[in-house]
Amino acid sequence: MDEFYNKMYNAPELVNIKIKKYYSTILSLFNQSANNGKIQLEVKKLKWDLKKKYQELGNYVVQKKEQKSICDFSQDAIYLQKINDIIKLKFYIEERLKEKYYRLDI
Repeated sequence: MDEFYNKMYNAPELVNIKIKKYYSTILSLFNQSANNGKIQLEVKKLKWDLKKKYQELGNYVVQKKEQKSICDFSQDAIYLQKINDIIKLKFYIEERLKEKYYRLDI
């Protein structure tokens, strides 16, 4: 009989512990989803920036081709800088995506 009373007495405490556990799990999942959403928005903006950089590069090439009939840009510092900016941005986008998918695995 004492065991029954102990179970009844401790029942609210056990329920409270389980509620705290579920609450912390839900809060953790919510935070993870919020962080992934932020990363996804950032990646979309970065991809838009990348598209702009490609357009700027294309416009630069067309302009140089029309002005000076340049076909070889291997010695053009501005062209090389634009290419490097594109490569850096692509690498950063890949890193952000890896971070997003890494967080999903945790």
